[in-house]
Amino acid sequence: MSAIDRFRFLAAAALVDGKLDAEEKPVLLKAAREMGVPENQIETVLRDVARGGDITASVPKDPGERAQLFRSMVDVVAADGTIDPKEQQFFRKLSKAFQLNELEVEDILRAASDAKRH
Repeated sequence: MSAIDRFRFLAAAALVDGKLDAEEKPVLLKAAREMGVPENQIETVLRDVARGGDITASVPKDPGERAQLFRSMVDVVAADGTIDPKEQQFFRKLSKAFQLNELEVEDILRAASDAKRH
């Protein structure tokens, strides 16, 4: 999976509530840089996803990569200290594609929310 494809997943998660919060953007940008997304592609991907562009990338086949990507998406969304109901619903829908059960998703969401509050 390319860095841009992984970043598209993160951007979609960050924008699922219709906005990119001030606390979420630095976490998202840091993740993009760590993944090696070219600087000139970051804003392009964000604009595309914000306009409703499709995420054409497939979920990673490797279980470790899948879990890491899912947790990274949750970390971006939790950066503002809350995971609102729309965001929770988004992650619950993705759980099957990421081969996670409901309890695993709930644990990941709770852990991310708790970590941001402390």
